[in-house]
Amino acid sequence: MKRHTLLSDDELHLYLKKIRRIAKMDDEDALEEVDEFIKMIHMSYSDYRLDDEDEQEELYQAELEDAKHEIKAIKDDINRYQRELNRRKKGGKLKYRPDDRSYTHLRELLEELGEEWSERLKKELSEEVASLREIGSEIAEKMEEQYYNDDLNLIESEKIKFSRGSEIIAINNIDEYFQSRNIMTDKIRKKIRKIRERIAWARAKDKLLKAEVANGSGNEKKAEKLIKEAKVLLKQDWAQYFPNESPPDIEKGIN
Repeated sequence: MKRHTLLSDDELHLYLKKIRRIAKMDDEDALEEVDEFIKMIHMSYSDYRLDDEDEQEELYQAELEDAKHEIKAIKDDINRYQRELNRRKKGGKLKYRPDDRSYTHLRELLEELGEEWSERLKKELSEEVASLREIGSEIAEKMEEQYYNDDLNLIESEKIKFSRGSEIIAINNIDEYFQSRNIMTDKIRKKIRKIRERIAWARAKDKLLKAEVANGSGNEKKAEKLIKEAKVLLKQDWAQYFPNESPPDIEKGIN
């Protein structure tokens, strides 16, 4: 039979012998022996509790050490991101398209911090975690704004080639971000407008370039057909971005 006990087999056999011996005594002697017997059991249990508490404290200290390492790693990330923000603020050049995973990852770390900790540890580190989350959230917000600013500038500069579809999605996301945060400025609004005009003109200009080639080779009929197609495309694409505006004169794209 499986036993669930705090005592060893030797201790159990010793207590069993005492119980059998007490059972043979008269009441007066048995009461004295029972009193001593209970004291002995209590002392054994107290020793066990002491060992158990020591073990629990060791486990807690190990958990605390792991938690402090976790906090330090997040602090190191925050400091690194702050340095990058400072570099960009001073005009440091961006040599690649920004990565939105940085601020997303930081937010995830802050949100998950302490989820699996014991209640005792959560209570002890609650103030430090709250402070870290406040600082980290502020950095994540700044990183996100920098990300959208950088992405906007790269799209405007045309240093990175986008497919038409990805460029449309990117500029829509940028517009939505600045609008939703109430941080849209005239400068940003003008950049977004300029990019959308470029996208709206793109397919029509492609047709116009082909029309120029056709004209140059003396194929005027083909050139006229291409210009008509360009007008249709410009009307369609302009309406997508500027639904309340008439498309510009196609002659602007030719000249």
